[in-house]
Amino acid sequence: MSIRFHCQHCNTAMSAADRLAGAKVKCKKCGQGVVVPQAAEPRSTGLQSTGLQSSVAFLEDDENDEPPFDFSRRRDDEKEEENEVDMTPMVDVTFLLLIFFMVTAAFHVEAAFTSPASEQEEAASQAEPLEELIEDPDNITVFVNSDNTYRVRVSFWNEEKDAPSDQEMRVKLREARRGPGGGARPPNKLLIMASANARNDKVIKVYDEGNELEMESIRIEMVDEDEDY
Repeated sequence: MSIRFHCQHCNTAMSAADRLAGAKVKCKKCGQGVVVPQAAEPRSTGLQSTGLQSSVAFLEDDENDEPPFDFSRRRDDEKEEENEVDMTPMVDVTFLLLIFFMVTAAFHVEAAFTSPASEQEEAASQAEPLEELIEDPDNITVFVNSDNTYRVRVSFWNEEKDAPSDQEMRVKLREARRGPGGGARPPNKLLIMASANARNDKVIKVYDEGNELEMESIRIEMVDEDEDY
């Protein structure tokens, strides 16, 4: 280790070995003699040996009081938390889907036919020809064709009226239900003449419309395609 100092004459930085402390050396720059100072003592760290020992002893006591932390146990706890599934979002989605299907579901109400007529009523109806029923002023006749269109006939019309759609059938049937006017009695019976090739739901629509119009009686007859009325 060397001693660093400055020349007292020209202030040039110099260095010399520790063994030359107190000796006089010659400055390389100005040539003047310079006495090598004594080596500086190392600065104190400010820590007393007794204080350092007591601090170390205090730390050792703390380490002995508390058990060492088990890092493997912490890893196991973290794995368990990761494996747990939060079911709250799934439950919310389930309820939303349930509400959606309840709101958008279409509930179909089956139409109910009246109870079968008694044997006497059936015999009386068979005895009455269909032509007379069609021309009866109290009857409104709706034909359900094989192509699933409609024709509406009533005695006070000059000719029957075609109804290609369900909506037009309802309009024509309500028009016939109002009657001829002038104080005449409106028809209060409905005769449904359904083709054997017609769809059942078309017949049911006519039947339901008759119920809405509060017809006193509704009669359904199945006819062949080649029959003309």
